[in-house]
Amino acid sequence: MRVSNSTHRIEMFGFVGRVIITHVITYVGAGVLFSVVLGEYTNAYSSPAVSAYIRPTTDPLLAYSPLLQLVRGAVIAIALLPLRTVLIDRRWGWTVLFGVLVALQQFAAPGGVIEALIYTKLPISFQLLNVPEVVLQLFVFSVVIWFWERRLSSRRSSRVTPISRR
Repeated sequence: MRVSNSTHRIEMFGFVGRVIITHVITYVGAGVLFSVVLGEYTNAYSSPAVSAYIRPTTDPLLAYSPLLQLVRGAVIAIALLPLRTVLIDRRWGWTVLFGVLVALQQFAAPGGVIEALIYTKLPISFQLLNVPEVVLQLFVFSVVIWFWERRLSSRRSSRVTPISRR
């Protein structure tokens, strides 16, 4: 079945929108959950070694974080667009998505665990404090996006009926 260009464009924009929404909700949700559960965030961020590198949790600029995550969500969505069908069509595609995101965010990205261990003087305890939050956020994000896209994909394919031959 061939999809028209306009339908394909609509599907792409829909995917980008769903990724942005899912990213922002899971990012904010994980951040709030971990700041409540691990009340030590405020203490950890205000330690002298960390405060020179990272803004304190009381900084007013952090109120804009969810809005800035819209941009980050769009970047993630655009990066995932070429992989979309590969990830969604697989039965365990969420595990592939989760593995790729964890590897890129925690180990390959500037500011990730490996970079921070090598290039910063941040205490290891602080670096590891954020890992569970990030892993949980990426896990929920991967499962939600995979499920949402698979559900939409199955709906689309059930709506398409082949043209009968005369």
